[in-house]
Amino acid sequence: MRTLTIRPGGAPRSRPPGARSADRSSSPSPEVGRRPRPASRGLHARGGPPTTPVMKERFDFGLERVRRVRVHDEDRAKEALAASLAHRERHEARLQAVAAQLESARFAAPLAAEAAVDVAALRARQAYVERLERTRLVAALEVDRADAEVDARRTVVTAASRKREVLDRLRDRQAAAHRLEIARAEGVRLDEIALQGHLRAKAA
Repeated sequence: MRTLTIRPGGAPRSRPPGARSADRSSSPSPEVGRRPRPASRGLHARGGPPTTPVMKERFDFGLERVRRVRVHDEDRAKEALAASLAHRERHEARLQAVAAQLESARFAAPLAAEAAVDVAALRARQAYVERLERTRLVAALEVDRADAEVDARRTVVTAASRKREVLDRLRDRQAAAHRLEIARAEGVRLDEIALQGHLRAKAA
């Protein structure tokens, strides 16, 4: 089957089958004669920024919340120790006061014996001295209990301090390692910058 081509002002012209497709196939490809694109180069080859990953300069301790809890526990233990020390001082002051009263009562008893004998007064003074002795004994026991409480509180403070110090030392070691890693990464980055500058100068 032939295809008729009509030109303006002229007779129709017949074209053999396949001529249209042949004309299209014979047209030059837009890619013919075009220079191939150069392969894309990375930032390092073009002299771009260094490719070394930048580390976070701020150090974050993973157990910081636990460390803060231990610091809080240590502070509470120290407060309890301070309270027990104040409690012991009050009992010690009470014991010293009772001891002074007892010494004064014992010193006054011979003077009363030298005066006219008053059996009732002597008995009353003796009873007073005995009460002071019992009071002094109770005060001494309270001081002993306070001493035991102080020792227990000191033990708690020591244990809390050790727990806190363990995390402090761990934090310090990790922080030192982080600083060394930051310094190493910075050295690598500076080396890359120097190398890129050398390559650019050489290519110029």
